[in-house]
Amino acid sequence: GQVTGVKETGGLIGYMVGNISNSYAPGQVNGTTDTGGLIGIDVGSTSYSYATGQVSGTNYTGGLIGYNYNSNISYSYATGDVTGSNDSTGGLIGNNINGSISYSYASGQVAGSNNTGGLIGQNIGNISDSYATGAVGGVSDDGGLVGTLLGSSIINNSYARGDVTVNGFGLTAGGLVGLMGNGATVISNSYATGKIIDNTISGALQKGGLAGANPNGATVSNSFYDSDNNPTLSGIGFATDAPGTVWGMTTLALPFTQ
Repeated sequence: GQVTGVKETGGLIGYMVGNISNSYAPGQVNGTTDTGGLIGIDVGSTSYSYATGQVSGTNYTGGLIGYNYNSNISYSYATGDVTGSNDSTGGLIGNNINGSISYSYASGQVAGSNNTGGLIGQNIGNISDSYATGAVGGVSDDGGLVGTLLGSSIINNSYARGDVTVNGFGLTAGGLVGLMGNGATVISNSYATGKIIDNTISGALQKGGLAGANPNGATVSNSFYDSDNNPTLSGIGFATDAPGTVWGMTTLALPFTQ
């Protein structure tokens, strides 16, 4: 079936406070703000759950959850394509605030505007052992895994494999993260293999094989990007690669892809 709503629209639950496990939703979901394939707004915890339908919304649109607040998500996934017309669009979660994401993934294509990510559009929280494989397309602050990384967020043991295409007057784009917006954020033991495709009007996009921009000196360690797919880019826009932090490797040499 198909679910159509306005605010707080989900394939199974619109607004959830509590815990959910071993649940799924297969249908298409259409909404405006806080739209998710399974849950519109999640305040609690979600585990061993999934959604497979296409999802479309405006702000905070995700393949599984539109807006995730202080909620732990584990062993969950979304496979449907996700389209958001405005802010924070992600293959799994549109906007994650103080939530923890682990052992989860998204495989659908993601098309958004600002803060667009293959897994999460905008993130404040920890992500571990998770990945995204779908192509990402957006306008500003777009990444293969996360569009914008804020707060004291940590990404560890995670990866993205989709191409990232940026249109219009795009600002930042990265194979893993578009914008590392806070000096307290961390990326470690992670990689990206997708191509960064710059279709911006001005051509002034700040882009990197791993992260588009790191203006506040956030920490990056032991992370890689595919230099075959991005031969003219460094790992982080306007920065120099360095072993032990971030550096490019050929497709065949990337150790995590074997």
